[in-house]
Amino acid sequence: MNKQDKYRNIFISAVLTMHNEELYLRQCIDSVLAQDHYNFEFIIVDDGSTDRSCEIVGSYHDNRIRLYRNQQNYIQSLNFGISKASGKYIAHVDAD
Repeated sequence: MNKQDKYRNIFISAVLTMHNEELYLRQCIDSVLAQDHYNFEFIIVDDGSTDRSCEIVGSYHDNRIRLYRNQQNYIQSLNFGISKASGKYIAHVDAD
């Protein structure tokens, strides 16, 4: 199985809602990306961050990461992220 085949059928959608999480964000993203499973997507929804959070997410060049910006509130942003999920299962991730 080549690398592209591993990403073809999304099994798990990991959804992270963030707001000014630059202190913990790299550790969180690295932890999710280090999982043994390859067939997952990592949906990150920024909820109006004013720190470097979006810049940090943008520094990753991994096709499993999808960043959305949604300035509403935590629950609405989480629901937005879930609506973008294509996996069979959804895992909620917190940055801290």
